[in-house]
Amino acid sequence: MESSIRKIGNSEGAIIPASLLQKLHLMAGDKVSIEEINGKIVISSTKPKYRLEDLVAKCDESAPMSQELKEWDRSEPVGNEVW
Repeated sequence: MESSIRKIGNSEGAIIPASLLQKLHLMAGDKVSIEEINGKIVISSTKPKYRLEDLVAKCDESAPMSQELKEWDRSEPVGNEVW
């Protein structure tokens, strides 16, 4: 893919095509690392990789359940849910 260096405020930058952003699961506001390696500009995603067990370990099981969650928890199945 080819892009041109453009003036952006007091800086300059290149546009990353939407198809590449979509393929890499990146969007405006995401952080990236930019470095020069052997004369090439290398842009790498710095999005953290989450593991379910790490996220669950951060949950506070003693926290009160919100009213919305209580209602959802008591709701009847409306499709092919497995209980």
